[in-house]
Amino acid sequence: MRILNSKELAGLSQVFPEGFTGRVGLMILKAQHRQDLEDIIWELDRLPHDIGHLCLELDNLKESLNQLLELY
Repeated sequence: MRILNSKELAGLSQVFPEGFTGRVGLMILKAQHRQDLEDIIWELDRLPHDIGHLCLELDNLKESLNQLLELY
């Protein structure tokens, strides 16, 4: 996995939505160490238990990923 530079990360932070999916998306992109992956798992454990809210978050993540595809 290639490590992104700060300019690339700044651009990606504008693509990811605010809230849970944005935090986790950026964490995945920046993960370099075991602790980073453990932090991601901790965030995933905090997933909303309300299915409607979870679906909204997943839709936001899907939209962000589609925007990322447009950058490549």
